[in-house]
Amino acid sequence: MSWLNKIFSQEQETSAPVKKNTTSAPTSTSTADSVSEPLATSSTKQPVSVLKKLAPIRDFDDDTIQQLSHTTLTFAPESVIFRLGQKNQYVFYLLKGSVELQPDCDNSYTISDDSSLANLPLNSGKICGATAVAKTEVELLSIDAGLIQIWAEKKSRKRPR
Repeated sequence: MSWLNKIFSQEQETSAPVKKNTTSAPTSTSTADSVSEPLATSSTKQPVSVLKKLAPIRDFDDDTIQQLSHTTLTFAPESVIFRLGQKNQYVFYLLKGSVELQPDCDNSYTISDDSSLANLPLNSGKICGATAVAKTEVELLSIDAGLIQIWAEKKSRKRPR
């Protein structure tokens, strides 16, 4: 077996250094549970008109929506955004592109930005119920999962007892 090691070590010594391709989709080889890094991250505020389309954000008053802290993430095609069973502290909404969701069953489905389903969160913000893979370059709105808690508290206060 040492002769095999020598062959491979000689090949590595004589081959040219490998350049990392920075234009392809981000991938990770560490584990099967890894996710892709976004191509870009922006903290530029989305217009209130865009946020008012999203559930449950649309239930907030305009002042609350304007104060809402959020980030826009851009992912390359074939990027893994999150995985089934992954714990997450953020809620994601699809702003642009198409995402395939693969829940724990044989069927998967695709959500596009022109679908009414894009107005709903892609995940619950606690444990992801599906694996999300970008089918095109996508823009996602990322909001701290505490938003869901605020919304639930607001709804429970309005409910008559």
